[in-house]
Amino acid sequence: MHHEKRPILKQKQQQSNLQLVYLNTCQKHRMTAMVSTKRSLPSSSESSCKIARVYLSEFPDRMMSTEQQNDTNPCDFLAKLLKLSGVELDIIDSMTVEGFFEDYTEAEVNSYDNDILTAVRSEDIDRLREFHADGRPMKCANQFGESILHLACRRNFFDVAQFLIKEAKISVRIRDDYGRNILHDAAWACEPNFDLIELILEECPDLLFMKDRRGHTPVSYARRSHWAQWNKFFHKRAGALIPKA
Repeated sequence: MHHEKRPILKQKQQQSNLQLVYLNTCQKHRMTAMVSTKRSLPSSSESSCKIARVYLSEFPDRMMSTEQQNDTNPCDFLAKLLKLSGVELDIIDSMTVEGFFEDYTEAEVNSYDNDILTAVRSEDIDRLREFHADGRPMKCANQFGESILHLACRRNFFDVAQFLIKEAKISVRIRDDYGRNILHDAAWACEPNFDLIELILEECPDLLFMKDRRGHTPVSYARRSHWAQWNKFFHKRAGALIPKA
């Protein structure tokens, strides 16, 4: 089956079902990936994504009423914002895209142990800084590609994520073996932390438009009760949402 080129977003799954899918599929790491035409994106060795800017005046406050924002899937809201700027997008398959995500080394997998997990879970920045100063790989992940940065984003640990990205210089271009990047985890959190989401998007907005093996982008996992918050965030940050590719 060929990769479908279509604007964001034709998918309209019920959010409750998506939440159950996320929980269930986190346990299934060996499923066959969706077959798709491979598409190349910039190499992960390149510098941080250069973000195209769009003047916010192009997206007036009257674009949608508050009630409409509350009832609009943020995937559709985002698509409308970008269309107003003349941007037509493809949703990229994380599992088949070439040269975009960084692979994990054996040393990075071996560094994923209880010591570093405890430091992340307790938000012990001083301990993490000690590990980094000692030369320990900080882009560490388990055998399924779930990194400590994924964990920090899933638990809304902004300070940990900021340390890993800004100080330890971990690339945000990482994925687990289900095709989920760190923005998938940030969107799945019980409460969205938009400071954390903005931190990730500043590094690389392309992550917003990557789908996992189920075909879901990060925003697809947003809870319906948070739709209005996501739409407000997208409206205020419209100029920073344009992908590089």
